[in-house]
Amino acid sequence: MVMVIRTVVVGAALLIGANAHAFDPASIHKLKTAGECSKCDLSGANLHAGEFVGADFSGTDLSGANLTEAVFNEAKLNGANLGGADLTDAILVDAQAKKANLTGAKLVRTVLGGANLTGAVGLTQAQLDETCDDGTGDGKTLLPAGLTLKRCD
Repeated sequence: MVMVIRTVVVGAALLIGANAHAFDPASIHKLKTAGECSKCDLSGANLHAGEFVGADFSGTDLSGANLTEAVFNEAKLNGANLGGADLTDAILVDAQAKKANLTGAKLVRTVLGGANLTGAVGLTQAQLDETCDDGTGDGKTLLPAGLTLKRCD
């Protein structure tokens, strides 16, 4: 699997990213050098417009992170804490986010084509109403029971 990381964009975004949350500097270093960060503390980090295709963020704390316009195609976000994260205009085509915490996450215009969100915690219909499935990915977006995702216009 090809993993694309634009370290210049990610590096610049990480330098700007300190806010009320306190991410672990070692986690930032791991992300910048390895291009992924499983079980890391990236809470509150600014990863705006980062490209994390195929990256492993399983079990990572991304709570309160700025993930606007970030690309997580085929990324592993299983069990990740995305509570309060801003995923506006992010792309998660074919991403695996089983049992991820999405409580209070902002999903405005987030592309979820083919994503697996089964068992996601805190995901609401109101959040999904802000986004859609654009038909990309494998076409089988998986959601927790009772939730639906509209097709994009």
